[in-house]
Amino acid sequence: MNSKNKIRLLSTLIPPNYQTNNLISSYFNLVKLIDLLKPYNTELVQKINGREWRDITKLLTAKTSYDISKKIIHFLYPKLDNKEVSRLSKTFNLIPIIKYKSNNFSNHFKYDKYQLFLQDKKIDLQRIFSIITPENPNTINTKIHLDTLDNDTTFFYLYHSVILTLEEMNSILTICKSCIITNDDTPLVKDKKLNTFKNKKMELLTHIIKFHSYLQYYFHLYQEWKEKDRQSSVDTLIKNYWELEITIQEIMKSEKMDDQQKEDSIETIKKQQREIEFFTERIGGPDSLKKLKQTLPVLFDESMTDNIKDTLQLVFWDNIKKEIIAENNYQKFKEVIQELKVLLMIINTKKEFGEEINSYLDEEFIINLITGKVYTLKECQKINTYFFELTKKYDAVVYDTPNEEHYVVITNQLTEIEEIFKKGEVDLSNKKDYINYIISMLSIIINHYYQVFKRIAQQKIDFLKTIADK
Repeated sequence: MNSKNKIRLLSTLIPPNYQTNNLISSYFNLVKLIDLLKPYNTELVQKINGREWRDITKLLTAKTSYDISKKIIHFLYPKLDNKEVSRLSKTFNLIPIIKYKSNNFSNHFKYDKYQLFLQDKKIDLQRIFSIITPENPNTINTKIHLDTLDNDTTFFYLYHSVILTLEEMNSILTICKSCIITNDDTPLVKDKKLNTFKNKKMELLTHIIKFHSYLQYYFHLYQEWKEKDRQSSVDTLIKNYWELEITIQEIMKSEKMDDQQKEDSIETIKKQQREIEFFTERIGGPDSLKKLKQTLPVLFDESMTDNIKDTLQLVFWDNIKKEIIAENNYQKFKEVIQELKVLLMIINTKKEFGEEINSYLDEEFIINLITGKVYTLKECQKINTYFFELTKKYDAVVYDTPNEEHYVVITNQLTEIEEIFKKGEVDLSNKKDYINYIISMLSIIINHYYQVFKRIAQQKIDFLKTIADK
């Protein structure tokens, strides 16, 4: 880290002889910091809780709010230039907003999930956010590998740093009410506060040290989360761009639209694509726009459409893998299986068929097997064969040959994945490697048969509509 970006040393706030030094005048920098934190607490933190977002925005953009935070940042980071002080001040002012308006930052944030996060990461959090001393400073980037975390988990760490920072600041200000002398104090009050300072000094300094540490953690975590959020936003924009391109292809093939209608519709979609290009570059920079352009094919026919659909599916399944690996979160995986079962129940609504489906697609049972690392190629091939038998039973005869060809292809692909992992000498007892291995195989099966069963279900719906119209 550049030295000018480093926070003021604790030794400038706490004298080296702090254990025996009870002379308040020698803690002048500490008193100054406390005086700067007071208006931040009363004018920002306390006024944000319970307010509407519009009022909060107005409060934060007010010059007085920036002046309060700039003074704090300039004091804590004395070597920063005015531009950097301004930038860091804005980030500093987000601390109470992240606490009270978390959903404005992360749509997936839920307090109950945060509680589960605290339970799951209890030991890690104690290690990461441990108390440090002036003689033994530490930084969060030496304690946590944020590059391995997804966006949502990083936000939980960020939220936790916010909670801790505000708790320490509140403790500091609470103690100081009884022991820090101001110019308005009478001699009697001064004597009383001096005695209180002697008794409360070590407690106060402990909170100062923790606040000093957690604030650094917050700034570091915020930048990490912001970068991950930027990448996530860019990925979403690119995904939307691809989906619009697929829509253009569908319009071009449409028999229900004349040439003028097609031209008008495509122009409207291309306008949306230009907007996506603009925001992709603005959020992610020139490299992100280059990524978008290089990913998409120049020519676009049916085979290209299939390729793009495959790419979108890969992005979707990659996210599933990441959530399982990082958080043991199978929710999206469970939803995929449930949606597949809904399609199958449209094809055959009989209770016996539903029970048969559940014997193959009991999501909780499958998740338990995956969690225990005992779901293997054998189980995947079993589902592949079952789905193929269903196509022979319910699909139109015209699809028999393609369905059989796809079954052979999928069977070979599953075997190839097994061989790739074996040749790579991958340790499948390792959670990350095992999840990549098993979810890769399941995604191939589900991606293909979802489209097949969707077509069969639509055939049945169309047939029922025909009967109803007679």
